[in-house]
Amino acid sequence: MEDRTMMYFEKDLVNKAIELIDGKSKSDELKAFTDVNDINNMIRNLQINRDYQCYAIKLNQRLREEYPSIEKLLNLGRSMVNNSVGNNTIYDVVSAIIADLNADKYGIYADVLLKHEVINDMKKFIEKVD
Repeated sequence: MEDRTMMYFEKDLVNKAIELIDGKSKSDELKAFTDVNDINNMIRNLQINRDYQCYAIKLNQRLREEYPSIEKLLNLGRSMVNNSVGNNTIYDVVSAIIADLNADKYGIYADVLLKHEVINDMKKFIEKVD
C-alpha cells in the first residue's frame, strides 16, 4: 500500500478528448479509442474479480511504453503537488492498479489533446493536484 498524488483535470478538456477519441477519424484516435476501452473494461473486471491483477499490470506497462505522455503527466502532477500537505489516501493493491489505469487513461486524453493542438502544455489539462 502506498500514498498517491491526486490529480484533477479540466472537465471541458476531458470532454473534448473523449469527443476527439470517439470521432476515430485517424488511426491514432482508433488506437486511443481501443486503449481507453481496454482500460475501462479492465477496471470493471478488477472490481468484480481480483484475478485480473496480472492482466491489468501488463496493460498498464504496455500503455506506459506506448504513450510517453502518461509519465510526463504524472511527473508534472508530482512536481505541482504541495509537499507540505500530505495525502493520507492509502490504496490496497487492486485500488492502486485501478488508480494507475485511470492515470493511463488521462495520459491518453492529454496525448490526444496535444496531437490535435487543443492544448500546447499539459499544465492546462490539470485543474489541481492534492
